[in-house]
Amino acid sequence: MTDQKAPSKKHLYLLRHAKAIPAAESKCEDIERVLAPRGHEDAKALAGVMKRKGYLPEYALCSPATRTKQTLDPIEDVIDIPEKSCPKILYTGPVGGLLGELQKVSPSFDRVILVGHNPDIWDLAKILSGSGGASLVQRLKERYKPGAISVLTFEGDDWADLRPGCAELVDYMDPLDYNAPSTPARWT
Repeated sequence: MTDQKAPSKKHLYLLRHAKAIPAAESKCEDIERVLAPRGHEDAKALAGVMKRKGYLPEYALCSPATRTKQTLDPIEDVIDIPEKSCPKILYTGPVGGLLGELQKVSPSFDRVILVGHNPDIWDLAKILSGSGGASLVQRLKERYKPGAISVLTFEGDDWADLRPGCAELVDYMDPLDYNAPSTPARWT
C-alpha cells in the first residue's frame, strides 16, 4: 500500500469592487473611474473583517481599473499579499477569461483573491459554487452588490483543477454585513 498525500484545500475570495462614482458623473474613461466615499469606507471595513476572519490571500488578481485597485489597497494595507497581477482580461471579461487567469495561478498559493467587476465576478461565483449553505447560495443568486465578496474552497493541489461546480461557498458578505450603517437611511 502506498502512502498518498491528501489534496490541499484552496481558498478563493471573489470580490466585486466597492461602490464607485457613477459613470454619468465621471469625467474620465470607465477604466479610470474612482471609488465613491462610501466605497472607500466599505473597502476599509472589509479589510478589517477579512483579517479578523482569517481570510488572508497570498496572491491577488486585480482588474487594472482604478476602482478595483482602490478596493484592494486597504486589504493590502492590513494583509501582506506577497504577489499581485493585473491582467486586462479581468477588466474586459468574459467570465471564462477570469476562470482562465485563476487556473494559471501557481499551485504554491493556497489563498487567492480576485477583484473584478459585475457581471463577470458574480457569474464566476455562481458558476464555481457547487455546494454551500442554502442561505448563502440563495443570497449569492439574488444579487452581487458593489463590495460583495464570496469565499469559496475546493479540494485540490493545483488551481488548474478549478472547474465549474467544484467549489463550496463558505461565506458571502456585502457591505451591509460588514459595514452596517448607524442609521437606516443607508440600507438601500
